[in-house]
Amino acid sequence: MGIISTEAIEEQDTSAAEQAAEVFETSLKESGAQKVNHALAERRLFREHDLTYVDRTVSPPVEKIDPGELDEVIFGIIAAAEVSSREDLDTVPVTKDKLVKGVLNQCPAPGDDEWEKLDADTREGWKLARARVWARIQTKPNAKMQRLARERRGEAYVVVREADAVYATREPKFVRQALLLPMLDEWESKGTAIGTAIGMFASYNPALRARASR
Repeated sequence: MGIISTEAIEEQDTSAAEQAAEVFETSLKESGAQKVNHALAERRLFREHDLTYVDRTVSPPVEKIDPGELDEVIFGIIAAAEVSSREDLDTVPVTKDKLVKGVLNQCPAPGDDEWEKLDADTREGWKLARARVWARIQTKPNAKMQRLARERRGEAYVVVREADAVYATREPKFVRQALLLPMLDEWESKGTAIGTAIGMFASYNPALRARASR
């Protein structure tokens, strides 16, 4: 058996490294192309449901998703899901998929017989749309959904978003349980962490103790 020279081994290593780099680059390009196709599919879905507009304030004009119109459609669906009792909590809240199905009502959704007939890019585009729609629902007091609730239904009207469902309510007990208590828990947790951090710094530097106690 002949002895393989050092130069031959180095050439083999170089060739293998170059092939590995090419495989990586090809994989990255294909992955990037897939993401582009998914994003285009998402945009097509919003366009087909009249949820885009042409921004002519830039040159050249560019198509964008219309956040105002999208919020209106989302709120209309949520407003119809009003919870007034404990029993309502079991049946009234709108799940994430059901909400998006309502927004993109001309497109099959997961669970529909026609869903599997969609091409892969459209299904992935629908999932991107689901994430976008869900992200529009923020529950802080001045969030768009809460402002729409107060403007359209009265000051006591509140939108509640849970892990996988959303609903509207006027009942103080549901607002307190779903929105206020989690906020208080978060603030209390942060307050405890801040207090611990201040205590640690003060223990390292006694000159900080007087300030830290204020």
